[in-house]
Amino acid sequence: MYADCKISKKNKSKPGVTAIVLCYDQSRFVVECLDSVQRQTYENIQLIIMDDASSDDSVSVINRWLKDNQVSCTFVSHEINLGICRTLNEALSYAEGKYVAMVAADDLWLPEKTERQVAIMECSDQGVGAVFSDAMQIDETGNVIQRSVLSLNKKAFNLERGLDGDIYLDLLTANFIAAPTVLILKNCYKEIGLYDENLIYEDYDMWLRLSRRYKMKYDGLTTAKYRIHANSAMRKTVVNRPEFQASRFIIAGKCLSSPGINAWHRLTILKRMMVRLWEIFKSKHNDANHFMLIFVGYLKDPRNIALFVLIIFSYLFSRSIFIAREAAIRFVRLISRSVQSAIKSIFVCFKMMFPIK
Repeated sequence: MYADCKISKKNKSKPGVTAIVLCYDQSRFVVECLDSVQRQTYENIQLIIMDDASSDDSVSVINRWLKDNQVSCTFVSHEINLGICRTLNEALSYAEGKYVAMVAADDLWLPEKTERQVAIMECSDQGVGAVFSDAMQIDETGNVIQRSVLSLNKKAFNLERGLDGDIYLDLLTANFIAAPTVLILKNCYKEIGLYDENLIYEDYDMWLRLSRRYKMKYDGLTTAKYRIHANSAMRKTVVNRPEFQASRFIIAGKCLSSPGINAWHRLTILKRMMVRLWEIFKSKHNDANHFMLIFVGYLKDPRNIALFVLIIFSYLFSRSIFIAREAAIRFVRLISRSVQSAIKSIFVCFKMMFPIK
């Protein structure tokens, strides 16, 4: 179903921003999310709402909110679930703004997010493709769990160098960018392509591709609230499916194929791929053997096979140390028990030989 509302108040002297709200079974939280978009201090915003075949009453809740607030938007509700990446690509086909920002229907934007980040991008040089910031984690009722999402991943990036500029190698270590905090220059998609529809989650692959081609700006202000709850879109549609590990494996493979990565990052990525491959087999993925063949294909590179052998030997060495340690502990315990038993026996004999009268 597609509903296209008229464009209303806009300050056309400011660059347009397309705000995309993604909804799947978030009727409890979608109104709060939409309110946070409407309360943005920035005026020139095109709103696009995408509902990916929710099984709850999200669509009726959204329609009611649109009617009550008389908000200009493009609202698309799917009859069948297409997944995050396909849904985002469809939303981008409607995007008119110079910049694009996305938020899941269970997350929130703080009021100054858009205005602040557009100002940062407008003052940046042409090599900058996006700006991101920190976010806080909240629970189902809105209580703050963690005031800084970045602090959870502080080992993944160089704090002394900061988060501006080329952060590709930092992102190879971990995904420390909270999706609802990002503002992207829409023209970047022409260079790096849209979201990979072979994946079942969208953000990490996009951040890697974006940071490989463009510089990223970091805004030190917290601009979003990231909600943690049992029914979140990520938990419900992604993490618990076998395809999740397959997507992580594919993303790691893309990184391994990137030119210019150093030996340390190559080693890290290979270890990550081996873990993902193990998880794929554990989850009984239908194409597990196919992913095994893909991994073997990467080992044709002499650099990869050398590091693969190093990983195996490191694992065997660590296992041997662990086994030796356990054997030593058991030996010491056995000796200790034997000594204690011997002492007890000597004491008994002593008592028999020299009875106390």
